[in-house]
Amino acid sequence: NKLLGSKSCVDLDRVTQVIKFHNLSNTDLYKILRSRHVLDDNNQPYQEYCDRKYFRVVEAKVVVKGEVIRQQRTYVYKSGVSFIEKILTEYEVRNHDQRNRKASYDS
Repeated sequence: NKLLGSKSCVDLDRVTQVIKFHNLSNTDLYKILRSRHVLDDNNQPYQEYCDRKYFRVVEAKVVVKGEVIRQQRTYVYKSGVSFIEKILTEYEVRNHDQRNRKASYDS
């Protein structure tokens, strides 16, 4: 908690378990966040969103057999979870509208 600065952080890999959008896979979540330019190609948040206190990236270094292995974990603050839910709502509405328009064109 001291490292993250908050007890209310969630690992990015677990966000799909705590948001109100059920049946959403991590793969789909990451794809949506990349399309909205929130995450880069490595599924790391851009600095702008870390500065807004939505995400926190923590790097851990471990030495295994003389080799330094680095691992980055992304944590999401409560404000980031709300931000993600807002993006997903907009995404859902936009896709729903597109499906309705397509259905009316097909009729």
